Amino acid sequence: MKFKKYGKDWELPEAFYRVAAKLIIKDENNKVLVLKDLTTDAWEMPGGGVDHGEDIKQAIGREVSEELGVELTHIDNDPFTIEFGLHPDNYRTVKIYFQAKISSSDFKLEEKFKSKFVDKQEFMSLHMFGDESPIQKHANRIWPS
Repeated sequence: MKFKKYGKDWELPEAFYRVAAKLIIKDENNKVLVLKDLTTDAWEMPGGGVDHGEDIKQAIGREVSEELGVELTHIDNDPFTIEFGLHPDNYRTVKIYFQAKISSSDFKLEEKFKSKFVDKQEFMSLHMFGDESPIQKHANRIWPS
C-alpha cells in the first residue's frame, strides 16, 4: 500500500490498519457533536488515532483534551460500532466508536476545527471525511425512535 504524505512516498504492509477511537457525544437536546476539519473541509466525529503504547481509553481522553479542550466524564465500556474504511491517503483504517459524555461544551478547539451539534437530518446531509462516512449508516441507532 503506497501513499504520499508530507511530500514523501510511504509504503505500508498490506496488514496495516490505522486504529482510531471516535466518540458519539450528545447534548441535552439530543444533538450529536461533529467537528469540521478546516484543512479538508469535511466533517468528522471527535476522536483520533490510537498512538503506540496507548490503550483506547487513554487515546480517547487525550484526543478529547487536544481537540476540544475539555475532559471526558464518561465512556461506555462497549463500542457502539466498529467500521473499517480506506483513508483518502490510501491506507486502511478501523474506527471504533463509543458513546461518551464530556465535562463541558465550552470548547477550546484546535485551530484546524470548528464544531457544532447537529440533529439526525443535518447529520445525514453532512459531507463526512472519507473513511468517517460509514458512521452515517448508523443514524437510526444514534437517534432511536
